Amino acid sequence: MQTRAEKKLEKRNEIVTAASRRIQIEGLSGATIPNIMKDAGVTQGTFYAHFEDKTELMSEALTKAMDRSVDRWVPETDLPPSHALALAVERYLSPLHRDRPETGCPLASLCSELPRTEKRVQETLDTELTRALGEISDKFFADLPEEKRKQETYGFLALCVGSLALSRATGDPALSNDLLEAAKSYALNRKIETD
Repeated sequence: MQTRAEKKLEKRNEIVTAASRRIQIEGLSGATIPNIMKDAGVTQGTFYAHFEDKTELMSEALTKAMDRSVDRWVPETDLPPSHALALAVERYLSPLHRDRPETGCPLASLCSELPRTEKRVQETLDTELTRALGEISDKFFADLPEEKRKQETYGFLALCVGSLALSRATGDPALSNDLLEAAKSYALNRKIETD
C-alpha cells in the first residue's frame, strides 16, 4: 500500500508529465495550469499542493521533456558510433518526430520562446542542453580530438534541431519533407575531418 507521500509524488510526476507534453504543443506561455491539471486528471486547486508557482512546474516539465527526448535521441546501443549516429538521425529527422511534437524534442518546439521566459526556466534549459550535448558527444564523437569533438557535437545538434523546427514551421508538406531529407542527407554523408 502506498503512503501519502508516495501518492503525492506519483501525482506530482503525472502533473509534470502532462505539462511536458502540453508545453511542446502550446509553448511555455500557452500551456495553462487549468489545462495541465485537467490532462493530469486532478483539480486546478491542487496545483499549489505540488508546486510553488508555474515557473517551477515549467522547469520540471522541460527537464522531463528533455529526458524523454535524449533517451530516444541518443539510443543505448552497442553499435559503432557511426551506426548509432545514423540511427539517431533517422529517428530525429523523421516525419513521425515532426508530426508528434508533444512527445518529441522540446528544443525544436520551444527554442524561439525560451529566451523570453523566466530565468529559472532558462537555467534549466542550460543544464539540460549541456547534459544532452555531453551525451551526444560521448555517444557519437568520442574518438575525435576535444576541440573538433565539441565543434561536431554543437554543429550536429544545431543542424538537427534547426531542421526539425523549420520542417514543423512550414505549411507546405513537400517543403517540410524536403527539409528533413536534406538535413538527414547532410548529417549522414558529410565527412568529418579528425585533425
